[in-house]
Amino acid sequence: MAVKIMKSSKEAWKDFTDEVEIMSSLKHKNILPLLGFCIEDNVLISVYDFLPKGSFEENLHGKDQVLFPCFLLSW
Repeated sequence: MAVKIMKSSKEAWKDFTDEVEIMSSLKHKNILPLLGFCIEDNVLISVYDFLPKGSFEENLHGKDQVLFPCFLLSW
């Protein structure tokens, strides 16, 4: 699993709701589906399948240039 965690703020709420709306409506073989999301203790969490070769952003920009860190967990 890949878990994206954001602290709640006005901008984060907008980004989070946009992400949930867009990712839950997309159906394409090359796009990982949003598996779930959670809002708890002022933290916004979205859950995706794990990409073994790195994130989309890492593949585009390289591992040293990641703009938005995601926290990866194995369950």
